[in-house]
Order: sequence, then structure tokens, then C-alpha cells
Amino acid sequence: MAPSRGKDTLLAVLSASLGLFALQKMRAETADFFEPILAACTAAAAAADGDGDGAHGGEGIGGGAGGGFDLVPHEPRTGGAFSCLVTQFLHEMVAPENAPAGLVAWTTTAAILLQTGLLVAIEAGRFGADRYRFNPVAWPAAVGLVSVLLGVGVVFPLIWLPSFLLMGGGGGGCGSIAGDTDVDDCSRRDGAVSRLRPYTAVCLSLPTVALTVLAFRLDPSTYEWTVVAGLLGGPIATLPSAILGWMGPPPSERATHADVSRGAVSCGRAYLLTSALSLGLWVAAVRSAAAAYGPFFRGDAAAAACSGLWTDAVPAVRIVTADGAVLFGAALCYIASVDPVDAIAVVLASVVVGPGAALGVILWGHERLRDKRATWRWWRQQQERSAQKRV
Repeated sequence: MAPSRGKDTLLAVLSASLGLFALQKMRAETADFFEPILAACTAAAAAADGDGDGAHGGEGIGGGAGGGFDLVPHEPRTGGAFSCLVTQFLHEMVAPENAPAGLVAWTTTAAILLQTGLLVAIEAGRFGADRYRFNPVAWPAAVGLVSVLLGVGVVFPLIWLPSFLLMGGGGGGCGSIAGDTDVDDCSRRDGAVSRLRPYTAVCLSLPTVALTVLAFRLDPSTYEWTVVAGLLGGPIATLPSAILGWMGPPPSERATHADVSRGAVSCGRAYLLTSALSLGLWVAAVRSAAAAYGPFFRGDAAAAACSGLWTDAVPAVRIVTADGAVLFGAALCYIASVDPVDAIAVVLASVVVGPGAALGVILWGHERLRDKRATWRWWRQQQERSAQKRV
């Protein structure tokens, strides 16, 4: 279904509203959770500078400037002073007293992030995405870095998706195809993508999945866990995505419908790969939740899950839960911009395979449709050329 400007504007406003909710939720939790940690991390950094010890800062620091907050050890080399903040945050998520809510919230959000992250990476490399110099769609590494600072539930719905819907993603119609003059029936999102780009984006997401597994498997009192926490929540994890800048689409003068088709096939396969990863994370979350709360069809189990994830949850778990819910809502807005029926299908399938895998399968379907459109246009182009030769 071709995108509509009016529908896109409405969905952009809805997505931005979700992002503002996530931002407001984070600000509301800041006073109770982040401010004491930030004060303690500042004191730890000052103490480390004074002692000349930056290798395992924060160990044994508490009280004083931290307002009574006892820091767990952190590794400054994984992200400077920011690593202190994210290590304390992740320690709250993996703490036994917060199980299984921490695991369920984090892995479910990570499963959704696999799909939205791949979407961001792919669309940044679609022909026409950089038609506006300061369009966030064209800068996936910057979007990832800001997401680390503000949260994925803020940046994707509040910045990336409205920019994509209002400023335009890649595509530009079939005018991006050499020798094709029939622009009217072409989706403005059907631009070519490098075949290597989707697979590279999937490979770049694998360390995050591995770090997520290690974060909930390792003993939080060990140095290995400290390093994992700093890498998982810090800015270093976003830097490798800069390599995607060297994997742009074919130049417009050489692009063909076959390029669009091959790129769509690669993107579809990449979405299937991340769907499998998302399904694995969802299974881990469901098993953990079912073991703690009981079967989900029981009313008391659903109430216990709601209490653990939101009502009686610690601030860290509430923040991640809100991030995941908002991120899923924004992803549904993107799906609805292509076809509202697909958004309903995602919601229904999420009950069975989880929100991340459901999103990935639908995005795979979108790429299959893009491939079919490109193939049909190539066939029609060949027919027109044959007719011209006969004349």
C-alpha cells in the first residue's frame, strides 16, 4: 500500500507523543533513581582522579556525595564516567530481588530493538535517504549514540520515525532508476539498498545479543560482569555502526530495478535472521516469567507480572518496561504507515512469537512486496523497450 501524507503526519504525531511519554517517564524517575547514582558516580570519578586509579573505579565508594547510594564496581575504560551510571542501572536489572522482572523487561525490549535497529540501519542506506542533509534517517550511528543517552523509547519514536515519515526516507520513486520515466505508480520508499548492508547490520547486532545473555548469566560481583555491563549499556556498542556509511546504494545513473530487487531480498533475509534472534530472547523471557508467576492464562499470574514489571517495580525496571512498550508502539506506527492491517497482524502474532519476532516477520513481508514491485516494473520496462524497437 502506498504511503499517504495525511496518514504519515497523523502517525508521526502519535509516535512523537509516545516518545514524549517515555521522556517524561524517564524524567520522573530521575529524581528517585538517577540523581543519587549520578552524585555517587561524580564522587567516584573525583576520587579516582585523585588516586590516579581509573581501572576499576567506584569499588568501595558509597555515602557522602552519593547521598547514601553504594556503588558497585564499574570499568571506566568501557565508557568513561557514563559507564558508572549504566553499570549501576544494569546491576538493578539483574539483581536477584528484581527477578524475573528485570530479565523479562530487558530481553523483550532488546528483541524489539533488534528489529527497529535493523530498520534504522537499512533505511539510512536506501537511495534518497540523504536528500536532506540533516535528516536523522541518514545518520544511524548518531541515532544510536543519542539513544544510549536518552533511551531507545525516546529517540526512535520522537526523532527518527517522525523524520522518516515527514522528511521522507529512502526511495524517491522510480525516478531513482536509470531509464525509468514512469514515476507516478512508484512508492517513494522503493529505493535501492546495497546487498551487503543488511547482513552487516545483522552482524553488528550480534555482540549486543551476546552481551545481553552474559549480563544475565554472569555473577554481578565479578569483574567480567562489570566489563559486560559497561559495554552493553555504554556508547562503545554504537560505534561499529559507522561502518555502514561505506555501504551506500548504487548511484542513480547506474541503479536498476534488479538492484532494488536484490536489495529487498537481502533486507528480507536479514529481518528473518533478527526475527530468529528475537524469538530466542522472547522464549527466554517467557520461560523465566512462567517459572516465577505461573501460566499466563491465570489471572493471578497476569497480576503478578504487572506488579513486577510496573506497579511495584524498581525505577530501573519501570524505565525499561516503558521503553519497550513505547518502542513497540512506535514500530506499530511505522508498520501502519505501510499497511494498517499489518499493524493489527503484528499485535495478534506478538501473543505467540513475541513482539520482536512479529515485527521482523511483517518487515520481511514488506521487503517481499518491494521485490515483487521491482520485478514487475523491470518486466514492464522490458516490454516497453521491446515495443519501441518494433516501432
